[in-house]
Amino acid sequence: MEVASIMKFFALVAAGIGAFLIEAGIIYAFASGEYVGAPLILVVGGGFLYLALYATRAVKRASVEVQAQGASDRAEPVAVEAQEEPHVGPTIWPLVLSVGAAVLAIGAVASRWALLVGAVVVVVAGTGWFVDIIRQWRHVPTPSTPPTPPGPATDTIDVPERR
Repeated sequence: MEVASIMKFFALVAAGIGAFLIEAGIIYAFASGEYVGAPLILVVGGGFLYLALYATRAVKRASVEVQAQGASDRAEPVAVEAQEEPHVGPTIWPLVLSVGAAVLAIGAVASRWALLVGAVVVVVAGTGWFVDIIRQWRHVPTPSTPPTPPGPATDTIDVPERR
C-alpha cells in the first residue's frame, strides 16, 4: 500500500471520529446535568479533527512537492541559494517558564496564592523569553557591503568588518 493512501485513510477515519465526538459532546451537554464531561468530549473531538486536517494537508503538500520534483527533473537545474536561519543562543527563560508552569499546576490543585504566583511567573518568563529571542535575532551579523567578485580588477580580498 502506498503511504499517501494510508494517510488519506487515516485522515478520513480521524475526521469521522472527530465529527462523531463533536456531535456526541453537543448532545451530552444538553442531555446531562453535569458540566465537566461535555467540554472534554468536545476537546477530544476537536483534536481528532485537527489530526485529520493535518494529515490531509501533509498529503497535499507532499504530492505537490513530488509533482514539482518531477517537473524540475525535466527542466534545467536552477541554482538556489541556501539561506541559513539565525541561531538563537541558550537562555534561562525556558527553565523559568517550566518552574512557573509547575507552580501554576500546583496552584490549580492546592492554593489560590500559588496559582497567582505561578501565573505571574509564567507571564514574566514568556515575556522575557520572547524579548530575549528578539534581541538575539536583531544582532545577527549581516555584511555591510556585498563582497566584490574576484577577478582581474580586484587584487585584494574583501574581509567583512567585525563588530
